[in-house]
Amino acid sequence: MGFTYQGVTINVAAPLGFMNPNRYKNWPKYLDLQAHTYPKNFIIDFLGQFYKGYSIDPEFLQNSTEPYPRRDMRLITVGLNVNYLFFGEKLSLQASFTQEDIQKRSAFSPFVGFEAYGGSIEGDSLLIPTTEQIDAKYNFGKSRYFQGGPNAGLAGTLVFGGGFFLTGVASANLSLGFSEWENQDKAKSWGLVPTYYLRGFFGYNNDRFSINANYVYKQSDLVKVADYNNSINTGNYRINLIYKINTSDKFDRGFRKINLLSILGLN
Repeated sequence: MGFTYQGVTINVAAPLGFMNPNRYKNWPKYLDLQAHTYPKNFIIDFLGQFYKGYSIDPEFLQNSTEPYPRRDMRLITVGLNVNYLFFGEKLSLQASFTQEDIQKRSAFSPFVGFEAYGGSIEGDSLLIPTTEQIDAKYNFGKSRYFQGGPNAGLAGTLVFGGGFFLTGVASANLSLGFSEWENQDKAKSWGLVPTYYLRGFFGYNNDRFSINANYVYKQSDLVKVADYNNSINTGNYRINLIYKINTSDKFDRGFRKINLLSILGLN
């Protein structure tokens, strides 16, 4: 579920029973929070994922044909991505990301910025069951990481057919990172790691409604620590059906007083 107004977009996801028919009964709740804002020359994205309860697919198990449930597993991920768009007066990412604007002509723009991510994963015991007889040095019960650094990329939108659009945004990043893994002992290290971020959007947008599909993929290698050489790759795809509601002048004035973009003069 999402809300967009005056350049600010907030999306919140929670487990709804009819959309998760295979979810375990009485399984822990989760929260997936995203906030996006695209002022004239900026791309700003925030994410927060707070999950508890996972299952290991039998595809990755040697001694079981059923999913292996772990109610105790907990995952926390937070991240911030801020970029400056050089030709923001020609390219409106609000038109593609939030459909708040309408892009009339095709346009492209390079951008530069900074991103930072951090998180942790842990369980009450080793995450891989001992029945799998995995080499102990590759198993762990807790891990945490943080990494941040500059990025650069290119964004562009093709407009055609009186309202249809195709948008792509790609960036590469070099981060200074920290990783820590805990088995019987703790192992930690600092280092430089490259990552990349891909976003694609296709759909139709007009003054009253929009229908579009989008795909987001974030690849993040973690700093290698001893025998742990892992990456956290996240992404999602969505189909958005959007109806645009006209608001009153009173609501507009009230929201502008609490809108951080308006307070900072960015909107």
